[in-house]
Amino acid sequence: MMVYSRRHRGDERNGLQKLISRSIFYVYFPLFILIFLAANFVWEVVRANVSQQALTSWPLRFTLLNPSTTAVLVGATATLLIGRMQWAHANRPALGFAIADEGFKFDPSSDMWHVWLYNAGPGIAQVEGLRYKVRFVNDSTSTPATLSEINHTLASRGLVDGDDYFIRWIGQGAPLAAAKNPAEGRRIASLSTAALAHIVELDIEITIIDGVGDRHRRNLLIIDSLPSIAKSAISQLRGERYGEGPSSCSSAVP
Repeated sequence: MMVYSRRHRGDERNGLQKLISRSIFYVYFPLFILIFLAANFVWEVVRANVSQQALTSWPLRFTLLNPSTTAVLVGATATLLIGRMQWAHANRPALGFAIADEGFKFDPSSDMWHVWLYNAGPGIAQVEGLRYKVRFVNDSTSTPATLSEINHTLASRGLVDGDDYFIRWIGQGAPLAAAKNPAEGRRIASLSTAALAHIVELDIEITIIDGVGDRHRRNLLIIDSLPSIAKSAISQLRGERYGEGPSSCSSAVP
């Protein structure tokens, strides 16, 4: 299920990468051990401050680890956990995307726009899943859709798969290695101006898992992020097709 912020679509925070969960084995399990050891240390401190006679009765007679051993284990576990968090932050993948024409020329006459997904962070990532949400011209709201449903709708509007549009499916487990620039990443979509004129909103939600098991998510707002020259061409084409005046390509609905 795709979750969307209540912020306005124009708010750039809608597309920020978010950490959605930590690794159970590498974070929550050590954290549980740390809490358990800390509780045991407090318990041993309490036992050390009561009389010897009281220690002979239940529950004060219960002991698991002596205070010195517990303190050593608490320090070691805390150090490992903090080190793990620092390493994970330093090697966190950074999902980025770019929309450009062929050769990144941003030529006003360009008719095809490509969407590049890349990992600008130092750490490798694996794709856990992609989800789509789309709103076509004449639709009242955006709705979740599968890739095959999007392709079918575009084809039903007279567009040619491979010529007017191409959206790549990235399967679960696909790697996203570190890249220096968008062109070294993955091209996940190619859309002509004619195809874009049929789409009011297109969001791609991507979830990845990093090298230490943490899960990250980013929502790519494709139509909102188009270059201005592409938006102008789309508005002009819609004006010719539907008789609209100049308008934002993200809000024009005939």
